[in-house]
Amino acid sequence: MGRSTWVRCKRWTGTMAMAFVFSILIISCTERPKKNSADSSKTDEQISDSVAEDNKESDEVTLYENRIAKIPLPFPKREMADDLKKSFQSLTIVKEIGQQDGPDFPLYSLKNGKREMAYFSMDFEDTLQLTEVRINDPMVQDQYGLKVGDGYSKIKKLRSGELKTTTDYHMHTYVYFEGSKIFYEISGELPTSQPIDPDTLKLTEGQLKNWTIESIIWRE
Repeated sequence: MGRSTWVRCKRWTGTMAMAFVFSILIISCTERPKKNSADSSKTDEQISDSVAEDNKESDEVTLYENRIAKIPLPFPKREMADDLKKSFQSLTIVKEIGQQDGPDFPLYSLKNGKREMAYFSMDFEDTLQLTEVRINDPMVQDQYGLKVGDGYSKIKKLRSGELKTTTDYHMHTYVYFEGSKIFYEISGELPTSQPIDPDTLKLTEGQLKNWTIESIIWRE
């Protein structure tokens, strides 16, 4: 082989090497989007699962007229600790003794960590009879879309029927609707320098418009 032939071969070999390297670069650049696409798809699935899980947990603690989650209201006449634990697996159920002006009574407290979200009050004599469900946390809403912290005007907007209010001797004010087992304790400022008599107290729309839900109550 002559010198000119060797030079041509060398140049051809160098050209092929450069073409080979360039091909590898092209292949590498072509493969990367596929990997990113797979990762992106996986991330979308994880987000969807997370959203679904959040909705599931939200539905777990929705209060309806005749149930909370899958637990019927009123309770069946039996010890309910196990049923509540199965229904609210992501939360903690604690059986406690409640206090009131009258006799102490048993209750089941529904907790998220140290925060009490709701409690179920039982009759002090017939301890298998549910008397009240009280929601104290905005994480729990009722079937009408209302939750603790919502305003009086939102109750009027989301609930149908004639809205009525009443104030008891402890000066707790409630919003209720005929035929409904769900009602609301509301609170707010009532500027006055005069003593208030619950028997004659008539709260106006103007006084109530800025009040908010303090608790949601179910009672038969």
